[in-house]
Amino acid sequence: MPAEDRRANSENSRRGDGGSGGLGMLVQVEKLIQIVLLLPAATFTGWAIGLALDRWLHRHWIYVAGLLAGAAAGFVQIFRLVLGPPVPDPGGEEAGEEAGGKVSGRKPGQGKQQ
Repeated sequence: MPAEDRRANSENSRRGDGGSGGLGMLVQVEKLIQIVLLLPAATFTGWAIGLALDRWLHRHWIYVAGLLAGAAAGFVQIFRLVLGPPVPDPGGEEAGEEAGGKVSGRKPGQGKQQ
């Protein structure tokens, strides 16, 4: 039985679904680092673009719009990262397709996209 537990742990860590292995932990840490850095980076980028437009167009308010747009883009990306795509079945089919569920966003009968 202990050999089966070790094998299951190594399979979980290889898939990156938060198994108790070292690789699973690294995947979780990497995802958290992405979340932490994403909002400040997007906000700074929006501010920088707004500041460049301010100087180019000789205005003094565009940087605020760039700051807000960058923050909004950062939040959108954080939500996309946290929610993530549906996890596919080990058999290759997406979860929920066998029960007739619409998981992938494609219409039924459309098949896999290439």
